[in-house]
Amino acid sequence: MSQSKFIFLPFSYFDKYGPCNLPTPDEVLASARKGIVTTLILDANVCLNLTNYVIGQKDLVKEIVARTLLLSIELSKLDVVPFFACMELACIRNAPMLDHEKLSSFAKNIKLALNQSEVSLG
Repeated sequence: MSQSKFIFLPFSYFDKYGPCNLPTPDEVLASARKGIVTTLILDANVCLNLTNYVIGQKDLVKEIVARTLLLSIELSKLDVVPFFACMELACIRNAPMLDHEKLSSFAKNIKLALNQSEVSLG
């Protein structure tokens, strides 16, 4: 993926070549025309931040970061995969098991965050 001018910090983005910038909407569309799906795979920290945002984050800076990330995703038209991060957050420490209630809660909150529209985020 080419280096774009559509940059959102403080998060880091990586593609198969290493660190990169968030793709522009035009880059996502061009890739889609070639049959390539541009996917953003969220890590556990990002999912935790989005969950805190959905449940009413009291830290204004963290709220602004979450809203800006969601707006960037909305404008870029990226497909988002939070599944691995939600599983990581729902792991039971020191046991090879998932807390299904936690998994369901994280998945529900991430879905609520990602379903917000550009209008509600602006």
